[in-house]
Amino acid sequence: MLFVQVVMGFEVLSEQAEVLSEQVEELSEQAEVLSAQVEELSGQAEELSGQVEELSEQVGELSEQAEELSGQVEESSEQAGELSEQVGELSEQAEVLSAQVKYALAGVESESARNAPP
Repeated sequence: MLFVQVVMGFEVLSEQAEVLSEQVEELSEQAEVLSAQVEELSGQAEELSGQVEELSEQVGELSEQAEELSGQVEESSEQAGELSEQVGELSEQAEVLSAQVKYALAGVESESARNAPP
């Protein structure tokens, strides 16, 4: 009887060992899947890190270009102000010249009228 109990206990332990072995095998397969996923995510993280670095460099370049353009805009604005002043001065000179031409024409007409034969 004791022998039968030992054999039955051994069979139970053997069945439990087989179940545990199957569970270990499933866990091992799941660990392999997780390991592959971790590797894939690690590769994606490296790729994203490279892209972030590249974008950071591009932002730096754009910032430098913006500063340069800002300086050019400021310079152009100053030149536009100078040109506006020059246009104002030329306009004033044109008015003076126009008045002088009118005065000269009036004098020529007056002289022509005096010298015209009766």
